[in-house]
Amino acid sequence: IGLACEVVARKYHDILPLERQARIFKRDGGSKIAPSTLYNQTKHVAGLLEEVYEAIRQDIEAGYVRHADETRWRILEGVENKTQFVWVFRNDRHAYFTIEDTRSGAVPLKVMAGAAGALVADDYAGYNPLVDENELERVQCWAHTRRKFLDILDYYPECALFLDLVSDLYKVDRECRSNGPPTANQRRAACKHII
Repeated sequence: IGLACEVVARKYHDILPLERQARIFKRDGGSKIAPSTLYNQTKHVAGLLEEVYEAIRQDIEAGYVRHADETRWRILEGVENKTQFVWVFRNDRHAYFTIEDTRSGAVPLKVMAGAAGALVADDYAGYNPLVDENELERVQCWAHTRRKFLDILDYYPECALFLDLVSDLYKVDRECRSNGPPTANQRRAACKHII
């Protein structure tokens, strides 16, 4: 149990690859442990935590605001040139990840089927089925919105005002985070002078 917990903490908390962990165990005088054995330890711990994963997913689904994003995930073993997609859904307490073979809108609909409130995501149309079939309001993230205004700034110089406001919000957010994770009320109070 101790070895499994140590391997998982090093891999997922310290971002230490299993191959490197195997070399460290060998260097520190331990017996030679194959990376595949370490992988099996992480897989075993993952199995034990399935109920925790589901509780995290349910908490995100049940909340008012959730963030979502997806990215390509290239599989390096077993299947040549296989690409999957990592989807993340998060709230202010948790993050839930799932790796799927598709980037289709069926994934967010499957993961967050009962969601209501707000979904913060980029413009990707794959989130449309989730929004259309639930009581969700689509909220654009600041980074993507800001990028659109940067794209047209040369043609519409008045967009600089909006970009300055977003910069002020980012500054306030950095200041709020300097003392640890802020609450929504702390952020709201800090932004009153901007709006």
